[in-house]
Amino acid sequence: MLLNYFLYLKNDDKGQLSLELLFVFIICIILIVSLIMPYISREFDYTSDVTNAYQTKAEISQIANGINYVYSTGSGSKRTIFVNMPENMELIIYSQNHKGYLKGDLLLSDNSTKDIIVETDNTNLNYNLFLSKGFNKVVVQWRDNSSNMEIYLL
Repeated sequence: MLLNYFLYLKNDDKGQLSLELLFVFIICIILIVSLIMPYISREFDYTSDVTNAYQTKAEISQIANGINYVYSTGSGSKRTIFVNMPENMELIIYSQNHKGYLKGDLLLSDNSTKDIIVETDNTNLNYNLFLSKGFNKVVVQWRDNSSNMEIYLL
């Protein structure tokens, strides 16, 4: 079809040819973009979810390291941890089968959730913390003459 335009047009019709080629080019670009954009969007969401899950696990691991430090140091110790959460999350700190766990549910882009679980040394924990998106200040403290550790937000 395009070849017929080249053969048919004379030298005085160059403006018509430029306009038609520009129109065909724009239609091709629109078709390509409309076919590729859903795939790019899906892959971008997947990449964002993986990044958030990795960052969330790293931040929860910092809290677990703080718990391990205070637990190994003994009563009278305290550690303040600054975490930067990518999303709002309720962090559940619990003990099960002689192990301690920190568990949070990360909301993904498709509205499903991913469990992020980190293990800790202390087996006598039972706390719930709401970590908001952005910076949070978590305090892990084991007061003198106390048998339990405290974990709270400042």
